[in-house]
Amino acid sequence: MRLYAYETRGQLNSGFQGYIEYRVYCAEEADRLHISLCFDKREYLGERAPFLQSCLEALRETVPDIKPTDQALDYLLTIPKTEVNLAVFFNDLCLGSAFRDSKEKNIALSAAASSPGFIPWRPQAGILRVVICALRILNDNTEYILRVTGEKDDL
Repeated sequence: MRLYAYETRGQLNSGFQGYIEYRVYCAEEADRLHISLCFDKREYLGERAPFLQSCLEALRETVPDIKPTDQALDYLLTIPKTEVNLAVFFNDLCLGSAFRDSKEKNIALSAAASSPGFIPWRPQAGILRVVICALRILNDNTEYILRVTGEKDDL
């Protein structure tokens, strides 16, 4: 039985790097909590030339003596990707984080077992903090959706 559900959406623009925090009121104790975060536009979708130039500038700053081949430059353009991850807190307790190489993160929290990277925890009534960690957004209008659902076993 679903006790509560929360959903929000947002858009991130190219170059954004930072944290966005959502506070979700969990109305009552639950048996399970599900959190999902997904985003689109992972790979760079713009023009190749300006992106290649920014990659070359970053390369020159970090490794000034390197002279990449055309083959290395082609490969260099496949490496950058948008990363959108999350961390979850309840009061002062860090429940865990999901820094996974995927566009969708699905987290389950319960007293019996929780997803990898999260501690087993029985969802309580109170304020849950979900922190979205955006690392180098490559494209304008990169959309994300965050969902939080609390469930209780039928009695």
